[in-house]
Amino acid sequence: MTTEDKNTLHEDAQAQSNSTDNSRRKWLKRAGIAAPSLLVLANRPALAGSCSISGFMSARVGTSLTTHDPGMCHGWSPGNWKNDRGEITFTAWAEAGVNTGDAFNTHFSTSNMSTGFLRKVVNGVPEAGAYSYTSQYSNMFMSVLNGAINGTNNLKDTTMHSAAAFLNASFLANGGGGTNPDPWMQTYMSPDDVVALYLLYELMNQNTVPSGVNYQYERGGAVIAVADSMQPWEYANFFVSIANGSASSTWGG
Repeated sequence: MTTEDKNTLHEDAQAQSNSTDNSRRKWLKRAGIAAPSLLVLANRPALAGSCSISGFMSARVGTSLTTHDPGMCHGWSPGNWKNDRGEITFTAWAEAGVNTGDAFNTHFSTSNMSTGFLRKVVNGVPEAGAYSYTSQYSNMFMSVLNGAINGTNNLKDTTMHSAAAFLNASFLANGGGGTNPDPWMQTYMSPDDVVALYLLYELMNQNTVPSGVNYQYERGGAVIAVADSMQPWEYANFFVSIANGSASSTWGG
C-alpha cells in the first residue's frame, strides 16, 4: 500500500468518526490533555528533536533514516490539507499564511528564509556569500498536495509531503497550535527548516550538479545540513514521516 493510500484510509476513517458539530472547531486546539502514551514520547530525551532538523540530522548518521522514530511527528498529511475535512478545514490555510492557488516556488525559495541561508561549496570550500535559489516548480500548492509534481528520485513523495510539512510548520509558527499544543507540535521544525531541506534535496537531485559542488544549510553560525549527505529516498522518508497524518486524531476536537 502506498503512503498516499494509507493517508486516504486514515482520513476516511477519521472523517467518519468526527461529528458534524466539530467542523467549526477542526482547526482550533482542543481543550484537555494529550494521550498519556504521546506524553511519554514527548518526554523522552532521545526523541526530543525527532520532528526538528536536529533530529533529522542525527537520524541520518549511518546513511539511513531507519533510526528515526516518527512517533513524535505525524503532522497533518497532504490529504488532511487538501480535503477540507478531518481535523482541519481551509480556515487553517489562512492561519498558515498560504493560499491554495499559491505557486509552490513562491514559498520554497531562499528569498523567503529569515533565520538561515544556503551556501554553495566548491571542492570543499564554502563561498563567501549566501546562495540564492528558488524551486523550479511553479505548480499551485493544492496541485502539489495532489501529487502533480512527479518524476525521478522520489520527487512526488518529497514535494507532496514537504508542501504539507510547510503548511504544518507555518500554521504552528503563526500560533495555530494554541496554548495546549499536542506533542508533535511542540518539536515540529520551522518553516525555514522545511524550505531549506527541500531546496537541498532539489538542488542535488533535480538538477545537474558539477563535480565538486555541494550545498549546505546554515543557521545561527552553524552548519545544520549538507546536501550530499542524504539519498533522495531519505529526504522523501523524512518528509513523509513528519507529514503523514497519523497523529491527527489526537488534535482538533
